[in-house]
Amino acid sequence: MSGALALQIERYYTKNQIMELYANHIFLGANAYGVEARRRDLFWQTSEDLTLGEAALLAECQKPERILADLQPLPGQGKA
Repeated sequence: MSGALALQIERYYTKNQIMELYANHIFLGANAYGVEARRRDLFWQTSEDLTLGEAALLAECQKPERILADLQPLPGQGKA
């Protein structure tokens, strides 16, 4: 089923459109869904004004292990 859906999506949308749809709907932590929402939380500027480092930080936010690490206590803190 997912393979057929992927083919339909690829027929209807360009790769750039697919990437934009994905980037604007993924969970990026702190109750933010999408790059624009997370950008507003972290940086008070437009997407066009982000530095390369700031854009890299936004990309890092979507990694599951980073999200899980944020939920776990630091060594010596015990359970939350």
